[in-house]
Amino acid sequence: DFETALSLPSKHQYGNGVAIFTRNGHAAREFAARVNVGMVGINVPSPVPVAYHTFGGWKRSAFGDTNQHGMEGIKFWTKIKTITAKWPDGSLDGGNAFLAIQEAARRFTADAITPHAARWDEEHHFPREVMQAAGEMGFGAIYVSEEGGGIGLGRLEAALVIEAMAYGCTATSAFISIHNMSAWMIDRFGSADLKSHYLPALVGMEQLASYCLTEPGSGSDAAALSTTARRDGGDYVLNGTKQFISGGGVNDVYLIMVRTGDASSKEGAGAKGISCVVVEKGMKGVSFGAPEKKLGWNASPTAQVILDDVRVPVANLLGGEGDGFKIAMAGIDGGRVNIGACSLGGAQRCLDEAVQYTKDRKQFGKAIADFQNTQFQLADMATELEAARALLYTAASKITAGAGDKTSFAAMAKRFATDTGSSVVDRALQMFGNVNVRDTKELSVIEDSERINAFRAMRTASWASVFYLITTDIL
Repeated sequence: DFETALSLPSKHQYGNGVAIFTRNGHAAREFAARVNVGMVGINVPSPVPVAYHTFGGWKRSAFGDTNQHGMEGIKFWTKIKTITAKWPDGSLDGGNAFLAIQEAARRFTADAITPHAARWDEEHHFPREVMQAAGEMGFGAIYVSEEGGGIGLGRLEAALVIEAMAYGCTATSAFISIHNMSAWMIDRFGSADLKSHYLPALVGMEQLASYCLTEPGSGSDAAALSTTARRDGGDYVLNGTKQFISGGGVNDVYLIMVRTGDASSKEGAGAKGISCVVVEKGMKGVSFGAPEKKLGWNASPTAQVILDDVRVPVANLLGGEGDGFKIAMAGIDGGRVNIGACSLGGAQRCLDEAVQYTKDRKQFGKAIADFQNTQFQLADMATELEAARALLYTAASKITAGAGDKTSFAAMAKRFATDTGSSVVDRALQMFGNVNVRDTKELSVIEDSERINAFRAMRTASWASVFYLITTDIL
């Protein structure tokens, strides 16, 4: 029986692993969470709607080649669980483990994301099916604890996964990052009942979660939020609007920062009066604004979340009353690193594409990659990306370790990575001239790119004019 199956691994020498064959997805997940071995393989006949490895929930199953993502998930799990046990501190010494994580994410991205990203953006298509496939790989709960059903890895591993996915589509990668942050917040701050109610579906990404802090009147000044939660018996009654919410109108679960304190009192004003509650899409009074019109990120839906006398059980509170701002900031530390990783992944893709294009594109009788000026620019771009990557990985490790300076490092890493990514993308576009450039950016490359115009100015104008052009470009 089930309890006997659990006891067997501790009584016999099975090496570093154990496998369970079952048609019961709930039993599979509980087995994976409770068995005390280095790796767990969960196999089921095909096809049955249950879990077949410890990552994927029990939405569907396959074995063998009938589901390549599932097989990759099994390989990823067994390898990572074996290797990372040697480096429990999450340090940078677990090289093989990190390479395995990175390779698994890269292969998933190359197969499931990169070939489709342009179409998703053009058609404003939200690839929910890809989210579920990512959940089957464990990428929906990267740093959710194993007790919560996640894979319990560190923030560096998460950054590697998010960066790899952003190489294929930054919008999809950022969306998965936000879901991970939200699931982790429930795992870290939620009651046992909240965890058991929400995490099983969130871990496998059968359901998706949003983080709701920003409002029309409060952005960077998050502590000035005005959405209220008035206590009424065993419920909170929520009123207010959240702005620019990734997954707004699409996702199933919303972690909403609300003001439970009296804004007119010293105790209830500012950060002290903020709490975090879990709201479901189907609750009465929850509605959504029209999808935001964006210049990019069209594969990731964004909309207002509108709360009109929404009754939410007090049991849906994360932490205690007044803990919301602390919880929100704890989530944002990791979120900043993940968004920085998104920028690095997208910028790396642009750099790689630019390198290939400059090798193929010929001007004045030779490939433009052979011009020294092009080589200098490509070298600078690669160097800056590696510098940003080093800072980002350091910040990620500090968050995992709970270092006292983790928040400042997360902020620095996010700022440096996104600024560097934007700069690298801009220079990559310059190398493409007016190829693959859209919208207002095209104005800077019509009638030659900025760099070519600067070069022409250097040949035809005075040095004073050249200095003005160069400094203007820099500033």
